[in-house]
Amino acid sequence: MDFMQPSVSVIIPIYNAEKYLAQCLDSIMTGQLEDFELLLIDDGSTDSSGPLCDRYAAGDNRVKVVHLENGGVSQARNLGIEMASAEYIAFVDADDWVDAAIYRDMADRIKVEQADIILCSYSIFDGVREQRVDFPWVDDPVFGREDIKKKLLPAFMAPLNINGRKQEDIMGSVWRGLFKKEMLATTGITFDNRINCTQDLAFILQMLSKATKVGIINRPYYHYRQDMNNGISTTHRYVKNLYSSYMLTLDYVREVASSLDDINQVESGIAWRTIIMVLSSIHNLAMPNAPFSFSAAVQQSRFYIEDSGFKESIALVDHSILTRKQKISVWLGQHSLVEVLLGYYFLKYNRAGPFAQ
Repeated sequence: MDFMQPSVSVIIPIYNAEKYLAQCLDSIMTGQLEDFELLLIDDGSTDSSGPLCDRYAAGDNRVKVVHLENGGVSQARNLGIEMASAEYIAFVDADDWVDAAIYRDMADRIKVEQADIILCSYSIFDGVREQRVDFPWVDDPVFGREDIKKKLLPAFMAPLNINGRKQEDIMGSVWRGLFKKEMLATTGITFDNRINCTQDLAFILQMLSKATKVGIINRPYYHYRQDMNNGISTTHRYVKNLYSSYMLTLDYVREVASSLDDINQVESGIAWRTIIMVLSSIHNLAMPNAPFSFSAAVQQSRFYIEDSGFKESIALVDHSILTRKQKISVWLGQHSLVEVLLGYYFLKYNRAGPFAQ
């Protein structure tokens, strides 16, 4: 097929995704929207992902491939944005897949509403079954500028409502959105190359802070693979520079929060996110492929707690919103007992801990 001007550019950063890549690409290629372009950014893959991309490009001129040296997902997505020729941009992760109607329906909705962004629901696949995750709002609302500031932005910052009580957690992933390219061009918003985790949240918060109209579609068009055994997802292996990525993301969260009419409404949310990010960073130090001894992990964890304002954040959060495991971890961190927390993680992953000979 030969389309002079596609309506949607779908950008996929790819790194060693051979196991699931064909399923991902096929779900887009057989979709109900035909006037699209598929931009495959091979980020230095060392498996068969690159040749597979080339085969898809050879068979359909809507598919374009670029092969890069490994530079990370943010760099790959930014290149995709530069290459995109369509009016609207979507992102997909190489180990996920989409419903056939996703881009047809989202493109129709964004045009009808004359919106800057359309966001859809998704489902999480754990390797066995799927769990649907909807927005907390009924039907398919459209948010104008004031409601974006009062409802959408606070909800994406943290799963806390205006009174600091728990509400639905809204994952700030870009793959659930369709974005107007003109908005990216006029705002200059890109993915921060310094962030190798939670870059999606930083990006989508900036986009929402500049949007004038955002539409919601409460249908799980996107299928997010979170299978612990897929070997691709970063959620189950050591992530280099995770803490620094989290702190950079928090800078974006605070910057966007400062644009709200009442920053106090998100203060507890930012504190909650700080706590969760520090606990995740400590956990990361104990992952099976982490390059830290037990003593080094303890020293690094103490730095995280002091540097982040972890203990100060604890005072701003209603502990009833924390899980039992989080409450225990917070108490240990608050009382400078990270050795106990790390000892548990090292034991869990069969790593040499404090009692190793």
